[in-house]
Amino acid sequence: MARGKIAITRIENRAARQVTFSKRRVGLFKKTHELSVLCDAEIGLIVFSSNGKLSEFCSESSSIPHIIKRYEISKGMRVSESNDSEQNLKELKRIRKETDDLQLSMRCYKGESLSSLHYEDLVELEKQLECSVNKVRARKFELLQQQVDNLRRKHQVATLEQQHAAVAMVKPEEQQRMLEEFQFFGDEQPISNLLQLAPLPPHFPTQKFLQAQSKGNALAWIWFGVLIHVLLLWLFIIEFRWGTAGAALAFDITSGGVALAEKIIRQTMDPSEEHHSIGPTGKLHKHKPQATER
Repeated sequence: MARGKIAITRIENRAARQVTFSKRRVGLFKKTHELSVLCDAEIGLIVFSSNGKLSEFCSESSSIPHIIKRYEISKGMRVSESNDSEQNLKELKRIRKETDDLQLSMRCYKGESLSSLHYEDLVELEKQLECSVNKVRARKFELLQQQVDNLRRKHQVATLEQQHAAVAMVKPEEQQRMLEEFQFFGDEQPISNLLQLAPLPPHFPTQKFLQAQSKGNALAWIWFGVLIHVLLLWLFIIEFRWGTAGAALAFDITSGGVALAEKIIRQTMDPSEEHHSIGPTGKLHKHKPQATER
């Protein structure tokens, strides 16, 4: 009875698949050996099973590595051993020529071995040297500019620190000494209150006092206005010269000057008339004339 055809599909049963692989592998190796002997062919056969097991066959007159090398040479993947030496000699000659050219260029850049160069070569060498010098100078100027910028920043920082130190050196004793030099202007104030500006100078004249102008005291008021402008100008100069502490001190002195001017103008007024003034705290004070003996 004839055998039925076997379907060429993957065998699902693992055991049956392994048995079939073993039987057909033996047959494959047998056919490969027959082909190698009958036809004098170099055959290399490498088989991996589904389990990862390696099986190989090679012709008796050859080996698997030799066959693989021949395959690479025939495909251009590898240079044959016979051409290796020639290729190495060509590569060596090329490297030597490049080395000689580089050494000649270095000597030319140093000004040596110029006798073998033509005029065109010298012109080209001069251009290359000028280009190199320009690049070196540009880099040098860039570094110098960076150093100058760093020094300028350090100078600015040092100047600010020096200014802060100079301000910090103004001690309370010096401020007290400045106040003592100008004691004849008004009353002294504590150093802690130098920056506290009063809303109005002490003893500033009120409306009752301003009516003295209508009683023939225009000259006194003109003198008073001139004195105020002079004191304000002096205050501005002191603030510009000595800063905040000097401005506070100048304000105290200005207040004393205003009080002194008020006193002078009062003397020019009618002593029998009652007048008013504003104190340092903003409180209204009444001034009565003193009784005189007739």
